[in-house]
Amino acid sequence: MFAHFPFLKEYKEMDEKWVVAAKRADFNRIGQKFGIDPVIARIIRNRDVVDDEEIRLYLQGELKDLASPWLMKDMEKAAAIIIEAIQQKQKVRIVGDYDIDGVCATAVLYKGFLRAGLNADILTDRAIQSAGLWCTS
Repeated sequence: MFAHFPFLKEYKEMDEKWVVAAKRADFNRIGQKFGIDPVIARIIRNRDVVDDEEIRLYLQGELKDLASPWLMKDMEKAAAIIIEAIQQKQKVRIVGDYDIDGVCATAVLYKGFLRAGLNADILTDRAIQSAGLWCTS
C-alpha cells in the first residue's frame, strides 16, 4: 500500500488516537426524521448541531441561510485588494490547503477569480509534495 502512497507511511507512524465524542441524542429518531443514517446524525450532533431546526439548516440550508461574508474580519480590505488587482490586471497566486476541503476551496476560489476577470493561478509545487490531489502530467 505504501509503495503507491509513500506519504501515508508518515501518517501511519504518528502516535495519534481518534475518539468520537459521546454526546447524547436519539440518533435513530434524527435519522428517520431527516432521512439520514444514525451515524450521520451522531456526527452532526458532535458538531454541536442540536435542535431540529439547526439540523434542518445544516442538511438543507440555502444560500440565504449563510452568515454574511462581510462579517469576516478585514473582508472590506480583501475585497478592495481583489478589485484593485482586477482593475490593474495584476496576477494573483492562490495557495490552498492540501486536504479535501482545502482543495475544493482553492478550486472554487480559482474559478470565481477567473469569472471576475482576475488573472490567477494556483501554486502547484506544494500540492505535488503533499497528501492532496495532484497529477504528474
